[in-house]
Amino acid sequence: MLLIVTAMVAVAAIFHKPDQSGGAGTFASSYSHTPGGLLAVFRLLARHGPSVPERMERPWTELGGQGDVLIVAGPLRVEPTATEIEALSQWIARGNTLVYLLGQDRGIDRRADRSEPLNEALELDLRRLHRGEGDEPFWLLRDLVLAQGSAFPALPSDLTRNVRHVATFSSDGLPSELPAPPLLEDHAGRGHLVRYSHYAGQVVIAASGSMFSNRLIGKADNVVLLLNVLEQAGEGGRVLFDEYHHGYYDREPLTTPYSRRVLIALGGQMFLLVTMFLMSRGRRFGPLKSLRRPVRRSHIEFVEALAELYRRGGAGGHAAARLYDDFREQVIHELHLPRTADAHQMADALAGRTRRSRDAVRRILIDAQQAAESPRLSSRRLLAVARQLAHLSKEVLAS
Repeated sequence: MLLIVTAMVAVAAIFHKPDQSGGAGTFASSYSHTPGGLLAVFRLLARHGPSVPERMERPWTELGGQGDVLIVAGPLRVEPTATEIEALSQWIARGNTLVYLLGQDRGIDRRADRSEPLNEALELDLRRLHRGEGDEPFWLLRDLVLAQGSAFPALPSDLTRNVRHVATFSSDGLPSELPAPPLLEDHAGRGHLVRYSHYAGQVVIAASGSMFSNRLIGKADNVVLLLNVLEQAGEGGRVLFDEYHHGYYDREPLTTPYSRRVLIALGGQMFLLVTMFLMSRGRRFGPLKSLRRPVRRSHIEFVEALAELYRRGGAGGHAAARLYDDFREQVIHELHLPRTADAHQMADALAGRTRRSRDAVRRILIDAQQAAESPRLSSRRLLAVARQLAHLSKEVLAS
């Protein structure tokens, strides 16, 4: 049973979908206000950009328009499909621009990154990057202070117009086998920004998305570089932020990767619940325990207590009167006598239903009537009256 519960917890942990809007900020979503998010860029463009930015919460197969810019910021949470990659390629070829910000910052956990299909399509073999253990980072932002002459140099280009320095965090740069020369280089000659054409469209790749992150967008000339990149959009073009591959959907079709995983998780948990139910039927979960029976007093104890109460109160006559009245009501009911019948009438009626003579029955009834009228009655006489009435009642009911 413990194994089944452990398996359920493991399934829930595997298929749990965390909220990308908080946490450590390793996913560069435009919804995220964490240091690594792009919320500041989204709000900046919404107020001062060439066009109002939009969040793309649909797969790339639904991309449309011409002259648009799509910003895809890694690492991705949802892996792009082959169909999406083909649709993205055709969309770029129609005259649109892809801005791909790689999640290559050192310190970012890339084990959950799902960007490999897109990297392969763009011929970015990140596994071949040289990562020496003793290499100094090409640029570290120390206490958010820029030192003159030590900033990231920008090479002349229309993308780097009016850009002298770019602030970013340490990364491993871009692979050397690129279809165009880099526009940003560090002191070791590693490229960090490249642009090349794809039919009528363009692809802009940055080795680190940190230069446009919430923490660094206001440093050095990062804002100027961002606006130069977004000028690649045509007149009336849109600026789109890809959120679908960060786990945000405007609808949840059953064909999406997360929907399929959720359905599998639900099916697995239902199977485990049914298994637990079947295994628990007829099984004890511990040693047998006997229930403590409640303490109940016997009727004789109640009678003895009531008799003791009558005795101490000197109310034996009341007890005899109660016994005689109960017997009289029983005889009147059984023999259909009038309510005003006295001891003589009851004796005459009972004479034929008992083995006792009429005189014997009359004496019992008169004795009981006299005892009931006695103000003080001894316990011995009360007990004798009770026994005589009990025997007589038993004979009448048996006949």
